[in-house]
Amino acid sequence: RTAEEIACLPELSDEQIIMGQKMLSLSNTACFLVQPTLFPIIVFLMVRFSVKYGIGASSCDGFATFGVLLCGIFGDLMGGREMAKAAELILANHDSKVMKSRVGFVCEAFVLHWTVPLQETFVPLLQGYQIGLCGGDIDSAGWCLVMRCHHLFYAARPLEGLQ
Repeated sequence: RTAEEIACLPELSDEQIIMGQKMLSLSNTACFLVQPTLFPIIVFLMVRFSVKYGIGASSCDGFATFGVLLCGIFGDLMGGREMAKAAELILANHDSKVMKSRVGFVCEAFVLHWTVPLQETFVPLLQGYQIGLCGGDIDSAGWCLVMRCHHLFYAARPLEGLQ
């Protein structure tokens, strides 16, 4: 499916599925770091529930992290980029400040850097940090800042004097 088709899926209305999606989204980063074998299972569950039951605010995290799997594990860079686009379209429809920092972090740090110059990720990662701080998502804000420093380092930009 294309990003536009995914973004046009029906709205998620089942409260139990919404809460399940939120729980999966919250455990996503921890599983990636602590138990990486569970990470793809969580991602596939999030995408499957979104396709089966409808799109909610947490669905954008599922499609963004699905893009991570497509790029990093399966080598499908254009498919990963399409999933990042789907996540951004879903986010635009739901206008969730909490998810905006998270999706920005995942897309810029793990998906888009495969197909765009690294310099193009500097500003969005800084914006993700600022949005995360304002929205109360300290975890994603911190990750945005860490990945921005990584990208600056790998792009051979000086790190002193950064704000």
